[in-house]
Amino acid sequence: MKPQRIAMSGAQGFVGSHLKAQLRESGHAVIPLTRSAPPGEPEWIRFSLENGVDADRLRGFDSVVHCAYDFSVLDVREDTRRNVEGSERLFRQAHNARVPLLVFISTLSAFPRCRSQYGRGKLAVERLVSEIGGISVRLGFVHDESDRGLSGRLKKLATNLAVIPLPGLGRQRLYPLSALDLGLSLLTIMERAKPGSVIPLAQAEPVTLADLLRTFARQAGKRVHLVPTPWQPIWTLLRCLEGAGVRLSFRSDSLLSLVNQDPRPDFSSTHDLGLTLRCFSGPP
Repeated sequence: MKPQRIAMSGAQGFVGSHLKAQLRESGHAVIPLTRSAPPGEPEWIRFSLENGVDADRLRGFDSVVHCAYDFSVLDVREDTRRNVEGSERLFRQAHNARVPLLVFISTLSAFPRCRSQYGRGKLAVERLVSEIGGISVRLGFVHDESDRGLSGRLKKLATNLAVIPLPGLGRQRLYPLSALDLGLSLLTIMERAKPGSVIPLAQAEPVTLADLLRTFARQAGKRVHLVPTPWQPIWTLLRCLEGAGVRLSFRSDSLLSLVNQDPRPDFSSTHDLGLTLRCFSGPP
């Protein structure tokens, strides 16, 4: 792929920061769409989920990659207004600016009959993106060596607690994706995927939540004891704390996503694109 000029929202976030760095390393110009000037960025474009972007500023870009998501919103109506309607506004503005390629960073938590607020919102945006000829990329469980993102929060649990109450039996299946694979995989998808496609991006071989926590503990030289626990009381407790205004590092909706995964994601389009991904190193 020839060097692209890419406008990217959420470039300071967990996934976006990896994408920005890897795309730049591959020779592409990535311009952040952000609320205020990011440190060390000579060029940026003002954008927010509430107000969108000046569409004229997007003219001349080869693509728009939308990674931004506001996880601080807990109210369903406010989440819809900001994350769903805000994302749809950005894509309409980019479409009106005649940006050739529109890419939405979605999630494997988005699927028919999904229960989480996060998954339903992403699914709604996917529909619009497909209608206007863009591409949605459903990421699996993204992990790296840091303590950022959902993987970082689970690492902290596995390394700081000797005993962890585990929803159900910990058999929930997660599909890992190394953050190191984000950039080149996205470039392949941008170059080869058909307009309107929804592409899952993750290792097709799943790991269970229990094995994931054991792996994180082992990597830190720790052992963890997992106690099977019904997930509903944990979810109710998290919801009560959120309702009381307590800011949590692990949200009730994140728990709902973990226990309500797509039972049979279809990775055929991933294979057809020739994507190769790193294997997750589980317990021996």
